[in-house]
Order: sequence, then structure tokens, then C-alpha cells
Amino acid sequence: MRKDGREIRVQLSLNPIDLKDAPGRYGRYVLAVVRDTTQRARAEEALKESEERMRGLSDAAFEGILITDGAKILEANKAFFGMLGYGPEDVIGRPALEFVAPEHRDLVERNILTGREEPYEVVGINKVTSMSTRAPWGKAFSYRGRPVRVTTVQDIAERKRAEEEIRRLNGTLERKVEERTRRLAEREGQLKDLVGRLVAAQDEERRRVAYDIHDGLTQVAIAAHQHLQTFAESHPPGSRVEPGELDRALSLVQRVVREARFVIEGLRPAALDDFGLAAALRMVVEELRKEGWEIVYEESLGTERLSPEAETGLYRVAQEAIHNVRKHAETREAGLKLTLGGPHGEQKVRLEVKDRGQGFDPLTLTRIGGPGERIGLAGMRERIGLLDGELTITSQPGEGTSVTAEIPLKNAKRD
Repeated sequence: MRKDGREIRVQLSLNPIDLKDAPGRYGRYVLAVVRDTTQRARAEEALKESEERMRGLSDAAFEGILITDGAKILEANKAFFGMLGYGPEDVIGRPALEFVAPEHRDLVERNILTGREEPYEVVGINKVTSMSTRAPWGKAFSYRGRPVRVTTVQDIAERKRAEEEIRRLNGTLERKVEERTRRLAEREGQLKDLVGRLVAAQDEERRRVAYDIHDGLTQVAIAAHQHLQTFAESHPPGSRVEPGELDRALSLVQRVVREARFVIEGLRPAALDDFGLAAALRMVVEELRKEGWEIVYEESLGTERLSPEAETGLYRVAQEAIHNVRKHAETREAGLKLTLGGPHGEQKVRLEVKDRGQGFDPLTLTRIGGPGERIGLAGMRERIGLLDGELTITSQPGEGTSVTAEIPLKNAKRD
């Protein structure tokens, strides 16, 4: 204890000495050498506390931290042990390169020799398998009087897997984008083709209407006009008109009315909007019978109404099929059937137009008639295809032709 009351630590060295030659009556004495070790003790305690703080900080770190003497591992934190899957007893004192994949050991040794401190990636070895790490081999320090390197290690295996997954997803996305782009290009080509066919179909429809008006309505109207003009020239005002002399004119005028109705029906039948598909087709059949056709009409639809798209599509198919019979089949014997359900009880709306005409070879289907006829067939397929239906045309030379359109009932129902 010092005079000022402060406690000190001392180190005693007791050395016996012989004082026989010294004056007086003294024999052997002990020489006590006193050294004050207080400062050194305090420094050692401070160093110990500092090391404990540093160990606590390193163990709290998420990154692996290890201290090496350039070859062997001297210290490491919990995160580093966790990465390796080993305990301190398996790691401390062992060469650091043992925990690096063989293919990367030369790289690590070169970086140690060159003193490289920038992070670089190597593959480490843990207790289970290999892992990807990112770390510099360490910065040089002095630790307990010896040169060491402190290295921080990051386990980037998860990041590597995430990057690989991102690359895979990007590749998948690129393939999907390419596929969508290709499909869009195909759709665009199909749309252009459809637009072209629709324009051609419109032109064909106009041509057909013009033909019907010119060869039907106009010719009958001209005949009626000429008959009335001849009658007027032969019957000046005040002359007597014999009974029956105007019958021919009345007949021609009635034909004009019928031809006008025929053209209107060809454009858009009012009965289709007012009474539905079954009634509109029945009126078509009645008109054909008036022309001398032997045609059978069967239907089980009754008064049930379909969607406007389905009614229009099926009506146009029937109209086009009858037009083709009139023009190509060389017969006036036909049958028209409109039913609910397919041949095996499917939930479908089924339209069938059959004739007993000359028929044709289906392989020459695309070559029959002119462009208008081919567009007409394509138009029928397009109309039924838009309703997810199917159009079937069967024929044999000398055995007639059958045109069948089937539409799923769920797509043909009126909302």
C-alpha cells in the first residue's frame, strides 16, 4: 500500500547473500528486490478485455471472420464455423487451404504472395458439400507480436442460386416473349388474310346482289314496263279494255315484288330477326317449293331462339349451301334439317343441307367454281369457326353433297 493509499502490485525476488565480510555481527541475509507490476497487470487486463470485446463483436457478425498466420487458422468466429459445419476443435490449427476447393487453392496462394486485398470468389469446402464464398484472403496485422491476416468470408451460395434462378427465369421469359411474338406475327398474318377474304367476300356479295337485281328484278321490271308501254300505245285514251288484257302486266309486277323480296331476303331476312332461325329457314323452304323444288324440312328447334351470331351464322351457311345446290348440283331435290344435339347426344346445334345432285370429288373442293364459290366455302368455315363449331362437307360424284354445321350449344345460347 502506498502512502497515498493507492494499492499497488509488487513482485518480490528473494535472493540470499552472505554478509560475513560486512561490518558488525551479521551472518546470512536475504536481499529482497521489489518490482512494481501494477502497470503491466493493468495492461494485461485491458488486453484481455479488448480481446473479449473483439471476440463478442466477431461472434455477433453475420460474415465469417478468421485469423491466420498465412497458413494455419488461429481464430475464427461463430459465423465461420456455421458456414463450414465444423466446430472450433476441427478448424483451429489446421491449414486454411484445406477448406478451399482444390481447383482454387493455387489462386489463393498467388493472392497471398501478391498481398491482394480486393474481394474475389472461391469455392469453399464445408462438412456437407462445397459452398461459394466471396472474400479477400485478408489484411496483414500484428497479433500478439506475430504477423497475421484477418479475413472476412461471405457465403454467397444462396446468392449464386438466386442469380442462377434469375438467369433461368429470364431465359424462360425470353423464350415466352419470342413465342408470344411469333404467335402475334402469325395472328397478324391470319388477320390480314381474314381481312382480305372478308373484303373479297363483300365484293362477291355485291356481285351476287348485282347479278340478282340485273338478271332477276331488273329484267322482270323491264318486261313489265315494255308490256305496259305496248298496251298504252295500242289503247289510246277512251279505248275499250277487254277483260284479261292487263293480266300479263299484273303477273310481271307480282314477279317484280317477288324478286325484290328475294334480293332483300338475300341481304338480311326480316324473319330471322322477328321470328328466329327455324321460322326463317321454313320461309326459305316454302319459297323454294314455290319454285318447284322437292325439299324436305325437319327441325326440332321450335320457337327457341339462339344468339344473334349463331342464328346469322347458321342461316348464312344454309343460304350458301342452297345457292351452291342451285348453281352446281343440277337438281332440285334437297333436304334441310335443323336439330338440337349431335348424333351421339352431344349438346350441339346441328344444321344439315343435303342434295341428290351430281356431287363432286372432295379432293377438288378448292378448285370448283370461281373465286366467289371458294370464298363462299371459306366464309362458311369462318362463321362456324368463330363460334367454336365445325363445318363438314362430304360428297361423291353422282351421289350428292352434304354440308353439316355443328355449334356447341353453350356458344349458341342466347344471353
